[in-house]
Amino acid sequence: AATGADPQTLLGEGTVTVSALANQTSPNTLSTGAVAEFDTLADPTIALNGSGTADAPNIVVTLSTTASNTVAVRYDLRDLDGSVDNAVQPVALQYRVGTSGTFTNVSSAFVADATSGPSLATLVTPVTATLPNDVDNQPVVQLRIITANAVGNDEWVGIDNITVSGLSTAGDTAPAVTSTAPANNATGIAVGANLTVTMSEPVATPGAFAVSSTTSAPHPVTVTGGPTVWTLNPDTDFVAGETCTVTVTASLVTDADSIDPPDAMVANFVFSFATAAAADPCTAPFTPISQIQGSGPAAAITGVTTTKGVVVGDYELPTGGTSASYLRGFYIQDPTGDANPATSEGIFVFNANNDSVALGDVVVVTGTVGEFQDQTQVSLVSSLTTCGTGSVAPTDVVLPAASATAFESFEGMLVRFPQTLYVTEHFQLGRFGQVVVSSGDRLRQPTSIVAPGAPAIALQAANNLSKVIIDDALQSQNPDPILFGRNGSPLSASNTLRGGDTTTGSVGVLTYTWAGNGASGNAFRLRPINALNGALQFVEANTRPTAPTVAGTLKVAGFNLLNFFNTFDGLPDTVDNCLFGTTGAAADCRGADTQAEFDRQWPKTVSAITSLNVDVLGVNEIENDGYSATSAIAFLVDKLNAATA
Repeated sequence: AATGADPQTLLGEGTVTVSALANQTSPNTLSTGAVAEFDTLADPTIALNGSGTADAPNIVVTLSTTASNTVAVRYDLRDLDGSVDNAVQPVALQYRVGTSGTFTNVSSAFVADATSGPSLATLVTPVTATLPNDVDNQPVVQLRIITANAVGNDEWVGIDNITVSGLSTAGDTAPAVTSTAPANNATGIAVGANLTVTMSEPVATPGAFAVSSTTSAPHPVTVTGGPTVWTLNPDTDFVAGETCTVTVTASLVTDADSIDPPDAMVANFVFSFATAAAADPCTAPFTPISQIQGSGPAAAITGVTTTKGVVVGDYELPTGGTSASYLRGFYIQDPTGDANPATSEGIFVFNANNDSVALGDVVVVTGTVGEFQDQTQVSLVSSLTTCGTGSVAPTDVVLPAASATAFESFEGMLVRFPQTLYVTEHFQLGRFGQVVVSSGDRLRQPTSIVAPGAPAIALQAANNLSKVIIDDALQSQNPDPILFGRNGSPLSASNTLRGGDTTTGSVGVLTYTWAGNGASGNAFRLRPINALNGALQFVEANTRPTAPTVAGTLKVAGFNLLNFFNTFDGLPDTVDNCLFGTTGAAADCRGADTQAEFDRQWPKTVSAITSLNVDVLGVNEIENDGYSATSAIAFLVDKLNAATA
């Protein structure tokens, strides 16, 4: 045949001049024209490629149509060639009765170009054709799929998924459902199960399946598979104890062999099943907290886990609360434990913006276990069940700790410090509601006791093991009121907490969270507020002296004026650009923002200074704007002179 011939016109037998190329691997690199077998493709197939030595490569299918009529042929033409080759590659279908003589072209099956490109190999062209009646009920029929040597570099065309079908002369039967999984009226089906429907013959229209429920909303399904066995994957899992029915709709199910006359199922098919009853989470198995915590610094078990415990600390977000002000979760503790002192029995459950539990509740929680700021926690809670109430006795812990990580085995647990602890730092009390306490006494700066260098370093290390932070239930700044008490009364201006005050037998949840406040890393904190049986009361133990004892007569004092500025930028502190040392910040961004604020500040400052009754006073944190009549220092001197005139 000439180059570029129309294969529909090539109806003779031809002469075999090339061999089939078996076990080929790459259509992109095989340039020999012939019939080839590509058996290492992800979807193996045979294929045709025309050339000067293969003018009209083809395959022939020989079959019997005895006792059959309405013969239909189906196959897919696949563009396999992803190389730069690009040709118009026609493919024709022909037939003949017997094994000799010319073929007859089937014009309805002709594909003018079965390829695309260059460098493309994705085109699939389905071909379906019903043969003329002269092939019905014949002992031998031959079908030929043929291409020709195209103009240019021919491309490999796969001939795949060949199906030949026909009707029995006695007539075809309608498709039917032969089996289902689960079987009809089955029970105890898993809530995450998929369903399968097996038909008696290939059918079309997978959208014919519907899953309805008598106990919940209908379940839309994604249908895959076919044409005989279909898989139904519900878009949402079933519910435990749910009863469902699957309906295969007769009007939508037809033979896949379109040669048949309309051949629907004669009736709808319905099968039913029931899922397994919901397990009682309160009695179901769970992973003990101690196994999750393990004996190391990080969780021994991570990922989705179910555990159980008594709520020993409730720090959820209350109604109307601000999320940034709360831990937004709660601590649970296993009241039984594993008797291993190296493993903690408590864990934090991050409950987002929910308020679900109360102190003393026994809860079963399912969520994802992981580390957050080096504290083991359960987050992404998917299930939370309350199973009555319970109690937990606090575990005694003491200072100094044996090591920096000694309290890891008590992380998240209800604990008690039976000893007397001393207020050693309260700098962050007003701002963050936290107090640092220590064992034995207040902690001193090492270099005020021992020499710098190794002795001071050793003492600092000992100090670090002798203290713990007592913190309120909040994460926000400037709590109002401050939630701790002293001598049985709330803290106030007249009942202030002093260094050296004490607390004994303090009970709370030992947490490990962000230290903040300019400190590096996280820290262990005792949170007595909102803890089960939480108890803490500071006792006055370091009374403020009424007056200093001075041997001489000259009184000298220093005074931090805390940003005494008499020029104002009018901006609130939250937008002051010099609060964090911004380069080029205006000097007047410190101190009072307005005249009204300054008029509240300076009388207090003057009153505090005059009450000292000192001979020499040194001040700092005052505006450095010289000594003119309008300067900050001149203003303060004028007010002091007026107050002492």
